[in-house]
Amino acid sequence: MRAVSRPRPRTLVIAGAVIATVLLVTGCGSTGTAAEAASPAPAADASAEAITQEQVTALIDLTAAAVEKDAPVTLAAINAGEAPYVDPSDPDLYAFVYDTGVTLIATPDDAVRGENMHGRTDAAGKPFRDQIVALALEDGDGSVTYLYTEPDKKGLFVKSTSFRLANGSDGERYVVCAGRYIGPASTPDAAAGSASTAEVQEFVEKAVAYAGANGKDASLTAFTAPGGEFHDGELYIYAYDFDGNVIAHGGDATLVGQNLMDMQDPDGLPVIQRLTALAESGSGWLVYQWPNPQSEDVIESKVGYVMKVDDEWFLGSGAYAPLTVEE
Repeated sequence: MRAVSRPRPRTLVIAGAVIATVLLVTGCGSTGTAAEAASPAPAADASAEAITQEQVTALIDLTAAAVEKDAPVTLAAINAGEAPYVDPSDPDLYAFVYDTGVTLIATPDDAVRGENMHGRTDAAGKPFRDQIVALALEDGDGSVTYLYTEPDKKGLFVKSTSFRLANGSDGERYVVCAGRYIGPASTPDAAAGSASTAEVQEFVEKAVAYAGANGKDASLTAFTAPGGEFHDGELYIYAYDFDGNVIAHGGDATLVGQNLMDMQDPDGLPVIQRLTALAESGSGWLVYQWPNPQSEDVIESKVGYVMKVDDEWFLGSGAYAPLTVEE
């Protein structure tokens, strides 16, 4: 990577606001959990079927009261996916519960139940689960907004989780939560000419499919061919092996052959280490800073998506569009 003399401050814009920290969000199996994603993202036209904040608040109040009356029975019912803790008319609206140590102790998703979420972040490095528990212990209730993936949809989304501290009948304290998606993490007018996060993900998935059908050597050639199908405006494909070696780079061919595993962006983020870890888990998102070849290599905030091809290498791409999040 070229030396950078004047790193620019990072500003992330996601559908309308600003996050100052770096977000790290995974796609297929990593830091995010479906159990904490309590509702589907509304479509761009904010359809009437979208889960409302009033529904989220009502579910939290109901669940917290039940925990205070009979915690063991209530937690067991949440884990079993029983009504009213899972809305029978909309199973995407459900309650989940942390203990004060940030362990997810009650959720309808048995794949993540019992996991300790301390220190895990979203796509921009925001430890939102720790914030949820800390704010609950300090203030009693509130909400936290962050970037997240949504099941069965492409791209990043803005998600808000509300919470309330409940004093359980068993003498323990619990943080009762429910959430909803607010909308896509980027919109066509967020940055003129910039790809959406859904388009970034589709672009990488197309490249991974090409690699599976055509083999590694032919794919690396295709990914670096100027003007080819894997150059689309600001979008290009990069390829790394799991040791951090660049094996193809549609944005800067001079990087091929270099090992960038220890490279950090101007904020000190170990970019390739993080991308490699995400790819090892299957796929994922990372927000970082990188030279933009379309702007004379000026350092800009970039949201990247990576996918594993096989045990030897992975592919990625990204967009320089700012992301906005309304708190």
